[in-house]
Amino acid sequence: MELSQTTIAQVHTEQRFIAKYTGMLFARLLLMICLFFLFFFMQQIPVYLFAFSFLFPWIWSDILTRRKKEKPLILFSIAQKYHYNISRYHAEKITYQALFFFLVVWQVSLCKYNPYESVFLPVPAFLLFLFVLTRIVCTGIIKHQIHKTYTSLDLLS
Repeated sequence: MELSQTTIAQVHTEQRFIAKYTGMLFARLLLMICLFFLFFFMQQIPVYLFAFSFLFPWIWSDILTRRKKEKPLILFSIAQKYHYNISRYHAEKITYQALFFFLVVWQVSLCKYNPYESVFLPVPAFLLFLFVLTRIVCTGIIKHQIHKTYTSLDLLS
């Protein structure tokens, strides 16, 4: 009985991590799209954030993959479907936190120095709101989808 409870707890933990990873990935991709279009209006800062959000997860996950040996996953087919592994999750988590910090710093510096017209003043705050909202919504949707997939197949019981 304890083994099955442990397995169910591991399944729920993996389900939560896969959903978080996918939510952070979708949020980063949406932010990259917005930053690409802002480049034409706000010049340098969106380019730096775009480059960081494009290169950092790729480099960091490569470094982590070479350092750590990955444990086998219980939800292997779902992890494969969403391109999840623990190294990519940690890279997305660090990238998400860094981008959150950079967007806050950008908003504060924009309010303090105001080199742009008043139309562009709320842009970093809007991007930050969209970034966090996308992560929350996508995480919930993916978690529900994974749960629905496995409960309809009765794999958890």
